[in-house]
Amino acid sequence: MDERTIQRLKPKNVQPERVARMYERLREGVPNYTFSDEVTPFHSSYDDWHFFGKRNPKATSNSLDPKSPASSSRPTSTRTRSDYSQAENGTASFADPGSDGEKEKDVWVIARVSKHALRLEREYKQAIALRKLSEDDNVHFVKPMNFYRLPAKQPGDKPLAVSIIEAPGRNYLFDIVEFGPNFYKASSPAELGSDRNKQTPLLTFLDFAIGASACCEILHHGHEMVHGELRGDAFHYNKDTGHVRLINFGSGARSFEHGLTSAGWSSLTAQRGVEHKLQFIAPEQTGRLPAEPDSRTDIYSLGILFWTMLTGLPAFAGSTPLEIMQNVLSRRMPTATSIRPDVPDALSAIVQKMTHKSMDDRYNSASGVKHDLQTLKKILTDGDTKALDDFKIASNDVSCFFKLPTHLVGREQQRQTIIDAIETAAKRFARTQPLSKKGLINLGSGQSFTSSDRLDSMVLDDLLSDSASSGTGAKDRESRLNSVSDLTPVSSRQKYSSSNESVPAPPRTLSGLSENTQGGPPGSRDSSTRT
Repeated sequence: MDERTIQRLKPKNVQPERVARMYERLREGVPNYTFSDEVTPFHSSYDDWHFFGKRNPKATSNSLDPKSPASSSRPTSTRTRSDYSQAENGTASFADPGSDGEKEKDVWVIARVSKHALRLEREYKQAIALRKLSEDDNVHFVKPMNFYRLPAKQPGDKPLAVSIIEAPGRNYLFDIVEFGPNFYKASSPAELGSDRNKQTPLLTFLDFAIGASACCEILHHGHEMVHGELRGDAFHYNKDTGHVRLINFGSGARSFEHGLTSAGWSSLTAQRGVEHKLQFIAPEQTGRLPAEPDSRTDIYSLGILFWTMLTGLPAFAGSTPLEIMQNVLSRRMPTATSIRPDVPDALSAIVQKMTHKSMDDRYNSASGVKHDLQTLKKILTDGDTKALDDFKIASNDVSCFFKLPTHLVGREQQRQTIIDAIETAAKRFARTQPLSKKGLINLGSGQSFTSSDRLDSMVLDDLLSDSASSGTGAKDRESRLNSVSDLTPVSSRQKYSSSNESVPAPPRTLSGLSENTQGGPPGSRDSSTRT
């Protein structure tokens, strides 16, 4: 591991002055909200800060900043309680619902602050579209409230974008999932990671997995969107309510298209936590496979997350980003059952199918993943061992893509007839003796071809191939043939010059093709055999 990698993996030390300046800019540029250090802000692996605050009592939907894109269409909040009061020590303190004024006081919000303004604005608009199109089911996505831009006013400031969303509660994933070195708190980065990388209990895992699959199902099939960067901190899991929400919407199927080029690789590898990001990249996103990323790319990344939650280990080991990339493309993860024996084989098979290298061998839809997880949870809850043994994965997996079949459907009799004809012709051809170039020449001239001319045949093959490639014509070919007699072994010449006691006539040699024989012994050929 080189020095550069060691520096990227070290805990991030955040300067208190930087955090204080960001609080100051939020209070100046984001009206109608109060941000305090009651809850320590944190930095996510998507390179944005999360600051917690409350909406002011008078900040209703009609009194928001008119410059905000969501000020005229933001629905009235229905949240009646907060669980952030004691979030620092891991407990939740809920306020008793009372009057309407108390309900407004208890609306907690999260300000996502990022220097990537275009990306954050795109995610904010996606959240608005998802909420509008899914009015009957808003438990799977966060509620957007406002969007602001903070210009640089002092030396050292950078232009920032702020997306205000309603806080969904305490995230239980903080305790069980490793988010990578780019995820850290502003106060003490070492606090995150003390209890992580531990194996998640099965029922807790299934609750989260079903909710995460439902989020992807709505994203893919309800709105035809692809996340492209699914990791642990893309989700929010409220263990008390059982709700799983998608709080980050990624950059689409081609999220890593620029970073994995030769020009962008150096900038990508310089980022903090790149080793963790590459753990979840799908093989088709590397550009090394003849396949285009689609919704099955998210299924792969989600399967990697499931595997890490079950085993408590990273999916691919590697000391450098390049080594991790090579493992993503070439190495297959071991089954979860081999690492954790209490994981059922059926659950391990689901994860294995989700993380298959080939897109065609994965689940076709998040609906099929969710159906199998729901069925498996019911079987485990009921304790039905026979149903667990007979469980078959992907039984309700229907592809949303139009794909032509790669094999013939129907007409089995006609297909077998064609196959039999091909095999018969192949066997007949295999029994025939292959012919050389000289054999074809002799057959065309009506002359016989004997095995004694094997050496001359080999020489002729070389000469013919040389003359054909050089393109010098018939004259060059004749001059080459005239010199063949020099290549004839002495033993062959002696045999041909011996007495004709048992051999009536010596076979034709290449030296006999020329009138001016250079190497043949006198008397071995008469003039009548020359051409």
